[in-house]
Amino acid sequence: MPRRTLEYNYKRFFKTFPGQHMRYIKLALARRMLLEKTVNVGDIIYTLEDLGIHHPGHFGQAYKSYFGESMSETLNS
Repeated sequence: MPRRTLEYNYKRFFKTFPGQHMRYIKLALARRMLLEKTVNVGDIIYTLEDLGIHHPGHFGQAYKSYFGESMSETLNS
């Protein structure tokens, strides 16, 4: 199956593109880890790397845009 066909069908079913869906999953997982306090401030970068995130600054901006607070604010709440 061609890639564009797969992306089109994915968007039809999930109402989003695969890359956007993966970003949401990573954002949600990071948030859950922060809320459950399974990661501390010093380990956030390592945790993001484990999730396959290589640009923590971009991820942090996306996190704040999506959840309305920074990762450190979530961790300290």
